[in-house]
Amino acid sequence: MSTLSPDSQLHPQAPLTSRAALLARLHHQAPITLVTATRILSRLAILPAS
Repeated sequence: MSTLSPDSQLHPQAPLTSRAALLARLHHQAPITLVTATRILSRLAILPAS
């Protein structure tokens, strides 16, 4: 497993901003394809913004 800092371990109920930050962090660690990024953004977009 890769070593993650404690603050990067998000809760399942994490707000979209935290999820976006996590996606950005993961993108820096291992760049993903545009298709995968689009799918992730699409999933985040349909989630209720609380």
